Amino acid sequence: RQGLARAQLNLGLLLAGRGKAAPSDDDLVAAYYWLGRAARKDVGGAAAARDDLAGRLSPALLAKARERLASGEPKARKPTPLKPKR
Repeated sequence: RQGLARAQLNLGLLLAGRGKAAPSDDDLVAAYYWLGRAARKDVGGAAAARDDLAGRLSPALLAKARERLASGEPKARKPTPLKPKR
């Protein structure tokens, strides 16, 4: 279990823009989700990284990120249109 939680931390850090110039809003929301999941499992540094990210988000984006974390959904799901068979 600790390996999975550590992976959640690493994914959150990657999505938050560590090593990347400007992450998208969707990446930042996903980063908050994964950092929050890791923090719930007491992974060292996860809570601090989540809180640091929260300080960088606009109030609206932070609200969206917190809602996603509370819902348990890692990413907003978009319906995939069906393609007719030919």
